[in-house]
Amino acid sequence: MRSPKELRAEVRRLHIEIRTAIEPALKRELASRALELAMRAEVIANLPDDYGAIQAAIARYKSMLVATKDRGEQRVLRELLQDIEHNNSERALLSERELPPARKRRASVNYFSAV
Repeated sequence: MRSPKELRAEVRRLHIEIRTAIEPALKRELASRALELAMRAEVIANLPDDYGAIQAAIARYKSMLVATKDRGEQRVLRELLQDIEHNNSERALLSERELPPARKRRASVNYFSAV
């Protein structure tokens, strides 16, 4: 549940770790993880601001999750969905804070009908 900025920072850290790793298997594993994180960061960064479009993207990734049998892909999709849903809820909170306060309605009083 990280922002694109945090995911990109993790990718940079993994690239440094890849350069210092000696084992080819470890390098492949780190590179694979870095690629997954970079892809997640880009998906999240490119999400539209429209709530309906975000919900459509969530539905699409959920259908992909159901359709895949590969555990690695399932993990990646689950993490991506968590990030999207988390960022979507953060956006909703921010947009609520930016809205002007609702105007209080005055009760209309008809003084002549009360007589």
